[in-house]
Amino acid sequence: MMDGNGNGNGSGGMSNGDSPSASDSFNMADIQFTAMMIPHHEAAVKMAKDQIANGKNEALKVMAQKMIVEQNNEIDLFKKWLADQK
Repeated sequence: MMDGNGNGNGSGGMSNGDSPSASDSFNMADIQFTAMMIPHHEAAVKMAKDQIANGKNEALKVMAQKMIVEQNNEIDLFKKWLADQK
């Protein structure tokens, strides 16, 4: 079971919420955060695309376009980080 800090109680033979491949540089809270941020950012990209397609305010459209680029870059970073932890 995880506490609020992403640390386990030692059940299941693991301590501190770490998987067998976890190192001192990350724990399950890091994995969960990263894994949950990917769909969060994907939803933001979809909303930004909807704004560009349907919105009227040009300043918001410019902001939405910047968000698409930034969020996609962060999605790539999250995916790479997760892959590197395996």
